Amino acid sequence: MNGMDHVGNCLKFKTKFFFCCGLTAVALLLLHVIGRQTALLSIAVRSPPPSVMRIDSLGVFSEPELTAFVEALRSSSLEEIHKTHLGSWAARKGLNNIGTLSNGDKVLMKERGNSYQMQSELFSYYLNCYLELWNAPPTALGCASKINGKMMLAAPMGGAPEGTSYDGAENSTCFIIYKYVEGLKDTVYMPDHATSLEAVSRSPRELNRLLEWSDLILFDFLTAHGDRLLDNNLQLAPHVDFIVPLKRVSNLAKSSTGELVLIDHEATFHRSYAKARISSVMRGRLLYYLSTVSVFRRRTLERVCWLCAQSDPAAVLEDYISKHDPDSLLISSGLEPEDRTELKERLLQVCSNTCHLLKH
Repeated sequence: MNGMDHVGNCLKFKTKFFFCCGLTAVALLLLHVIGRQTALLSIAVRSPPPSVMRIDSLGVFSEPELTAFVEALRSSSLEEIHKTHLGSWAARKGLNNIGTLSNGDKVLMKERGNSYQMQSELFSYYLNCYLELWNAPPTALGCASKINGKMMLAAPMGGAPEGTSYDGAENSTCFIIYKYVEGLKDTVYMPDHATSLEAVSRSPRELNRLLEWSDLILFDFLTAHGDRLLDNNLQLAPHVDFIVPLKRVSNLAKSSTGELVLIDHEATFHRSYAKARISSVMRGRLLYYLSTVSVFRRRTLERVCWLCAQSDPAAVLEDYISKHDPDSLLISSGLEPEDRTELKERLLQVCSNTCHLLKH
C-alpha cells in the first residue's frame, strides 16, 4: 500500500467515524426528547379522574391589602418618580419606574400607551382576585395629572375619550401601577410532579404548593396567557404539536416565603384571545396543560363555576372592578364583544369538565 492509499484510507475512516458519532449523538438527543415527551404525555393518560381538595389558598395578598393600595394611590400625591435598576424581576420586566407617594408608599410603574395592554393587566388581576387566588400583586391604572398643583395618579377629569385610552392626553401620562413587593425571586421552575399529584399523603402545606400550579394552569387557560407556560414552548417549537419540557417559567416569581406570585399579564385577554382563535397550536397547548391537572382546589372551581353560570361574566368582572377601583375601569376600556364571548366559552369549557366534581 503506497502512502497515498494509506492517507485515503485514514480519511475514509475518520469520515465514517465522525459520521457515526454524529448519528449516535442525534439518536441520543431524539431518544431524550421523545422520552421526556412521552413522560409528559403519559401524565394525562395515567392520571386518575380529576378530583377536588378543600385546601384554602395561601393568599400572598388579600382584599384588605387591595383596598388599602387603591385608597393610598388615589388619595396620595406622587412625590417622586425615578428610574433605577432593582436587580430583580422588576428591572428585567421594564418595571424600573419607582414612584414614591406622599404617604411614603412605593409603587412600581410601567408606562404603557396601548389601551389593550392596560386592559389585559386590569382584567387579569381582578379575575385573579374574583377567583380568590390572591397571588398577583395589587394592580391599578393611573394617569399622572396635575390636580390643584399636585401630581395625582387618577382618572383625568371628564372621563375617557370615546374609544380611546388616555394616551397623549395633555399633561397626562398613563401607567400600569403595581404594589411594590420586597424580596420577590423570579427564577421559578415547574416541577415534574406539579400537575400529577401522585403523592396524596403529602402534608397540607405540600399539597398547597402543588395546588398553586393547578390554580395557575386554570387561570392561564381562562386568560389565554401567551407568555408564561407557553413562552418556552412557542419559542422552542413554534410549528409542532408536542410540548417542549419547560425550563424556567416566565412571568412567575416567588415570595420571600416560597409562594408563587403571578406577574406581567399584558399577554392575556384581547391580544391572546385573538391569537388563540387563529392558532390551533396555542389553543391546543393550553388545553394540554389543563388536561394534565388531576386535582383542583375546591374554592377555585366553585368561583369558576359560579362565574360561568352568569349570562355575561365580563359584566360581573366590570362590576367587581368598579366596586374596588372605578378610576381604573374609567381608564381601561371594557372587553370587546368577541373577547366577552371568548371568556364565556373558556369558562364553559372548564365547567363542563370539572364542575360535576363539586357534587362529591
